[in-house]
Amino acid sequence: MNLTQIIEKEIKERLKKLGFKKKQYYFYKQWNENTYLTIGFGIVSFKLPGHSYVSPTIGICYIDVNRLYEKLSDREVANNIYPTVSEGLGYIMPENTFKEWDFVENQDNTSTYDDMFKAITTYGFAYIIQKDRHDRIVDFFKTREKAGHQILSISYFLNGEKEKGLQVFNDFLERMSHRPTDEEIRRGKKPEDVIILRAGETTPMTGNEMEKMFNKLPSGGEMVIVGAGSNGQIDPEYLKFVEKYKLLS
Repeated sequence: MNLTQIIEKEIKERLKKLGFKKKQYYFYKQWNENTYLTIGFGIVSFKLPGHSYVSPTIGICYIDVNRLYEKLSDREVANNIYPTVSEGLGYIMPENTFKEWDFVENQDNTSTYDDMFKAITTYGFAYIIQKDRHDRIVDFFKTREKAGHQILSISYFLNGEKEKGLQVFNDFLERMSHRPTDEEIRRGKKPEDVIILRAGETTPMTGNEMEKMFNKLPSGGEMVIVGAGSNGQIDPEYLKFVEKYKLLS
């Protein structure tokens, strides 16, 4: 086995002892009737030969939120145990920054495993009980303009605040219906300092072509890719989701 396989095997064995089961790319453990704790692991081995860096992600699955999301989005999921919200372990530790553990090939990594799992059991387990479901979701998404606001609206509905959920949708639709101008994107910078590529308006380019274009930018310049979701276009499936939400009672 290579180092990554060894790490994966040890992680699985340790989490099994803690009562976790494996599903696809993450592990899960039931916390109460409506809540599961999930843990995923990112493993990177290209940074330094003979080293693998592991970054755990702590998630919380709220069954009632996931079920309603599936209903409104017409998703058919046999087992709806998947993270409703998740954070890198380092961001819920006192340091509040990205954290990874360095495992070294052909060395005894016991102390590294011990340290990582101590952080998981100390901070990961505490993460799930710090706040109730609604407060957790509101705090999680209040700084995220796009990702997850459907979950936020669902949480408002389950908390008896459907109108606040509708306002979340209205605010999002207002932002997305505005097609940003080149001037707004540049924010006062010179035209030659900002390359703007818009979905549907720019001829498709290869990675090499984009790299050449990027290399022509002056020092401090930037390339801004405006996707369809930020180009004044609204996904019809999203609008269907909103209409179904309006019918909830």
